[in-house]
Amino acid sequence: YRAAFSEVFKVLSKEYAQRNISCINIAPGPINTDRTKELIENVKEFEKTLPMKRLGEPEEIGNFVKGIIENNVKYLTGVTINFDGANSNYIF
Repeated sequence: YRAAFSEVFKVLSKEYAQRNISCINIAPGPINTDRTKELIENVKEFEKTLPMKRLGEPEEIGNFVKGIIENNVKYLTGVTINFDGANSNYIF
């Protein structure tokens, strides 16, 4: 469903561009949440497989969104930000 969600944001970005409204799709990777801990049996071992050797923190995503809002970034729209510590770019 991630690919479909990304396409929805592209369509919305064109629709809202004239109103100067940004549509940014944030695609989180492994984030340090209770849900992640429920799904992954051994988090420490899993972290070793990640490019940054750690899970992302929810606050990191929050800080990114806060920066976009506080700095009034409008021209960045219709994009998907893979917030995953290079995990989606990792070549196995």
